[in-house]
Amino acid sequence: MRGALLFLAAVGCGDNLLGNTPELVAASASEGQHVDVVGEVHTTTFDSIQNTPRRMLLAMHRNSVEWVIEQDDEQTRGQAFAYDDSGAKYPRTPDHYVLIRSVPPEGVTLPEAWGLGIHLTDIDPAQPMPEIGSTIKVSGTFHRITWNQQADQPVPILDDATIEIVNGPSPLAGPGQACSLDQECNARLICDRASNTCGNPPREIYWADPFHDVNGACDTDADCPLGQTCDARNSIEGGTSEFAAHYFASADVGRHLCMLDPNAATVAAQCPRIYSMRDVIGARFVTGKEICVRATLLSPVHAEDNDTHDQMIVDEPIPYPTADIGYNLFGGTTENGPVYKNLALLPMPIMDPQPNQDVIAIGTVRYDPDHGWYEVHPVKAYLPPP
Repeated sequence: MRGALLFLAAVGCGDNLLGNTPELVAASASEGQHVDVVGEVHTTTFDSIQNTPRRMLLAMHRNSVEWVIEQDDEQTRGQAFAYDDSGAKYPRTPDHYVLIRSVPPEGVTLPEAWGLGIHLTDIDPAQPMPEIGSTIKVSGTFHRITWNQQADQPVPILDDATIEIVNGPSPLAGPGQACSLDQECNARLICDRASNTCGNPPREIYWADPFHDVNGACDTDADCPLGQTCDARNSIEGGTSEFAAHYFASADVGRHLCMLDPNAATVAAQCPRIYSMRDVIGARFVTGKEICVRATLLSPVHAEDNDTHDQMIVDEPIPYPTADIGYNLFGGTTENGPVYKNLALLPMPIMDPQPNQDVIAIGTVRYDPDHGWYEVHPVKAYLPPP
């Protein structure tokens, strides 16, 4: 057992509800009431705003996987590197939520799937969001808010909250602590190659950023995350081959590929912490970070850009913002890019999993602003679970 004060802010006034479950607080607390509650973290989530043109297009292509995969937003965004999400169909707000409950819900409506949310905006990299399965004690001010543009289904939250971890996984390395992999640092940090210490990415990493880009391109090891090498045996192809770089070709063709260090290409070596698809789609991570995710393939979906969207099962798909298609239908996204599927790749190409196969996906987290979801892109390996 351990205790840690993670987030501190001024708490609101009012009568206190002490020792209640998240479910009881959500059902009975009054607006503005101060609440103390203990619950288990079942996921994290965030908020985004689906723009009106996208909503109108999706109304004409409701739940169409083919349309979602083949629309050309990524083609446009992938022409030149960029340092923002200009023109995003799903711009994000600063809001994050840690969702807690005491028991899994019997129903599948948003209020049941949500539980009780702990509202956060600025996340201190020294104090990442509590991990799934952690028991936390929270003190905060109760509100019902509109989330995900769903004014007809307000969700219960605690604002201005303090969080104490009662029980949970051991913390990963924090700012300035030694590391040899991104995965050894907490969810809001990467491992800086120059100093071998955990720190912030060089900037906020957007989908089209050249930092650890969607092709995994490199010229030297310095372009790759720690734990990976720039493999000079493998060069990114151009042209019309099915294995050619589809995005950022003018910048990346002829460059090499970041590959797992051949002396450390195992789950044991790469994955001090293995996360879930709930963590990926719930915005737990700083973008640009390498992570390990245990997942089960729902379906491989081949796209016009020659990526395979290896869509992974999301076991509780409701409490996440609207994306182009529901997680219950499409799962969470890991993308196996054409350059990594190249049959000439040494030591071997990355093969797509089979439906219902369990894998450990290792790759880079980024936010797709035109589909509205977080994804692992590119995947650097699919490894068998330990």
